[in-house]
Order: sequence, then C-alpha cells, then structure tokens
Amino acid sequence: MMAPSLSMTEKSSSELGKGPLANFIKRKVWSLITLARRYLQKGYTTLMLQDGDYCCSYFLWFENELGYKLEVIEVPVLSDDSAPIGMLPGDYYRKLLRYYSKNHQAEVVKCYELLTVHLGIIPSELVVQQACDLARRLWEPSRIPLL
Repeated sequence: MMAPSLSMTEKSSSELGKGPLANFIKRKVWSLITLARRYLQKGYTTLMLQDGDYCCSYFLWFENELGYKLEVIEVPVLSDDSAPIGMLPGDYYRKLLRYYSKNHQAEVVKCYELLTVHLGIIPSELVVQQACDLARRLWEPSRIPLL
C-alpha cells in the first residue's frame, strides 16, 4: 500500500498547533498568502500551483447582499513600484470594492477570498470542486455557529 506523506525533515509533534509540523504548515500558508497577494496586484483573482507535495489554491470573488456570485471583472493591476498588499490590506480591499461597485451601484457588494492547501496527488478538478463546496457550506444557514 502506498500513502502520501508530508515532506518534513524534523520530528513531528502530536500536540495540536505546536511543534515542527504546525510551524511547517503555518509557513506554507503564509507563503501562499504572500504569493496570492503578489498575483492579486498583477490582476489575477484565481491561482492554483503545485508546491512540492501540495496543491495550493486561491480564489477571490464578489457577491451581492443576497449571496449571489457576481460576474468576474478584471481587477486593477498595480504598478511594480506600488506598495505590496501587506499584513493590514484593508485599504486595498476597500478600493477594490469601490472599483467593483461602480458597475453595481444598486447593490451591496461583498468581496471574499478562499485559500486552500491540498495534497498534491488530488486532481485539480477536485480541488476546485471542494473549494466551491467549502465556500457554499461556510455561508449556508445552520443552527451551529461557525465561531
């Protein structure tokens, strides 16, 4: 039997959120966020890449107040010498919402992002399908609060 494994060189710890495995995953996620923001500055709203044993994906989309996904538009491309989207990117997203709302003045527009990390053996079609399912489930009404 063959099974995927996490490529790590350090001994892992079983305690949740601590140890080398948790730090390894945190580094992966933060590097994905940094990369996704770099591509967002270049005008990309979807990103999928193979990173060693992992398939990382990033999606940015807009919805109206009723939760219906709005059509995709080209987001503004920032110049190479502009400040990067940083740890507190609120200004960038406010400008992005203002830009998008120009074509939807009668609606309240909301912006969402989703980052996923899958094992690299998962087919890309399945990664996209699971991301869509996850986004739908996160916002569906339920009796159990998310937080």
